[in-house]
Amino acid sequence: MRIPAATLDDMTRALGAAECASYRTCYPKLGPRALLERGFDPKTLTVLNLILRAHNGAGAYPQHALFLSGDGCGNYYFVPVGDPIGKVLLWAHDPPGIEPTGEPLMEFLQRAEQTHRIVTEPAPGDVYITRTEVPGESILDPIDMDEWRAVVARTPALEYRGYRRGRNPFTGKELRFDCPGGSVARDAGREVLFRLYAGRVCASDLAPSFDPLLRSLADMLRAKIVRSE
Repeated sequence: MRIPAATLDDMTRALGAAECASYRTCYPKLGPRALLERGFDPKTLTVLNLILRAHNGAGAYPQHALFLSGDGCGNYYFVPVGDPIGKVLLWAHDPPGIEPTGEPLMEFLQRAEQTHRIVTEPAPGDVYITRTEVPGESILDPIDMDEWRAVVARTPALEYRGYRRGRNPFTGKELRFDCPGGSVARDAGREVLFRLYAGRVCASDLAPSFDPLLRSLADMLRAKIVRSE
């Protein structure tokens, strides 16, 4: 079932009243148009937060927080629950930790740039299988892991792995990296990786010979195929 995310009330229902409290204070003062233009509208923030919650491996990200945007380096600005002023903090991943910025949410929303706007189409060469018209909104009507694994199990052309392969350039040793839902298909001796991210199935650089497989997967998942233009 699709999660509504167009309004402030939708956002609150999806993310939680406590998580959205400081944002709700700022919203009428800044206005929906200004927030939409800057990429801090309810839908953008709902999508960002649902994606981070869905991919919060081993509880890496802070719990009970409203995430606002990234810094372009894999770190995220957020407002913790229980702060009525909404002082913005920065979660850093390397080294892991939380840093204060000293900036109130009201000022942040007027100054910051949104680095996680909703994706409107795949990157060149990418293909998505998604249930939403806008592919970046796929987390609002997601294909979940159980569904995907069941479809993979029914598809002889796919092999489920849950990881992707790499190779150490110095030693030649094979490396394995976690890849949620990672499954491979083969064509002319080449492996192609299908992975599940943000409620959509993603693949890259698919030859036309994969079109029947894509159509079969989309039909089983009650979804559509979206390609880059």
